[in-house]
Amino acid sequence: MERPALDANPTTTEWLAPRLVDRFRRMVPEIQRHCRFVFRGVESRRLEPLVARAVLHAFEIFKLLTERGLDDLAYPSPLARTAVARLGWDASESTRVSFLRTSGE
Repeated sequence: MERPALDANPTTTEWLAPRLVDRFRRMVPEIQRHCRFVFRGVESRRLEPLVARAVLHAFEIFKLLTERGLDDLAYPSPLARTAVARLGWDASESTRVSFLRTSGE
């Protein structure tokens, strides 16, 4: 089954951009700080692309919460933690989670 394009839902593009993008934009510096702390052991040339990917994931999570009417639950730290987890990192250990170890192989 094909996933609908973002523009397929006009209500998303109509109200998400002005109101919520500004709100998310204000959270970005704190999300970046959290991610840089978690990724503190990563070599510098890989750090910024990793932080940028985490911010992208945080925005996707924020958008999902917003679409479900749960935008009051969207705070920078939980968004950052969830985004970091999506990248396969364990924020409590600040280490890359081994997918082989977690899958039991």
